[in-house]
Amino acid sequence: MDGIQVTVRTPLHATERRGSVENAVRNLFPDAGFEEDDGTLVARSEDVSGLRELAEQHGVQPTLREELTDSVVGNTVAFRLSKQPATVGRLNLDVGGHELGALRVRIETDDTDELIRYLTGADA
Repeated sequence: MDGIQVTVRTPLHATERRGSVENAVRNLFPDAGFEEDDGTLVARSEDVSGLRELAEQHGVQPTLREELTDSVVGNTVAFRLSKQPATVGRLNLDVGGHELGALRVRIETDDTDELIRYLTGADA
């Protein structure tokens, strides 16, 4: 899918290794590039195919579709994923918070409906 910009932000805790957190993000967005900003790891990507593959692999497309549809504001979809499951290649939406913090994902695109269809394999 073309024309998208993904930004992932997550706090880096003293108990976490930066490399492990980067790997968690790369499990979702394999081409992510990283920078650190005042204790927050910021990743940028233009590829959501990893997210799509994990949603299909784990059978969470209906739940993901609902969350993404509810998270659209203008040309942006913003949602949270659990950091710890991502370290082992699992896709879990973070709806209640987690002690390690969440991966805050923001995807900007010209067509949010197309993005949601692509990620969840169904009409938005």
